[in-house]
Amino acid sequence: MDIVRNHFVRRNLPLPGLHGRSLENVTADDLERLAMKAEKYRINWSSSSPRPTRRVELPTMPNSYITFLNFCSRGGEHWLFSLSSVRIGGSHAYVLQCWDLKANPPLRIGWRIFRSFFGLASNKLSSGEAAVAVMTPEYVRSIMSDH
Repeated sequence: MDIVRNHFVRRNLPLPGLHGRSLENVTADDLERLAMKAEKYRINWSSSSPRPTRRVELPTMPNSYITFLNFCSRGGEHWLFSLSSVRIGGSHAYVLQCWDLKANPPLRIGWRIFRSFFGLASNKLSSGEAAVAVMTPEYVRSIMSDH
């Protein structure tokens, strides 16, 4: 377990297949498999010519381009949040979409259009609810009016 902690956890390298379990709750055989898989991924990821393990194409809206992607995993569930810049009816807008990556092909499970926004963030906690926060001009105006 110390090798896994020193080589992966302390170096902030992912351990695919851990699924939120603590290292203390993993058998020695599972720990060995996790470490071997993680090392294989690390070598591929840091290679000058990494090989994709899976290729997925998500449908996009016409006249749009992606400005932000964020992967989020909780309790064995895997999502991708995408933010696209798009022209709708001659004006600029942003489309935030949430994709369920366990579905094949990925399934869009939620979306929202923003005419403008000032920022976007998601939580990085390994447990609890997944959350994405969007700061819009309306929210900023309400904060400013409170002071």
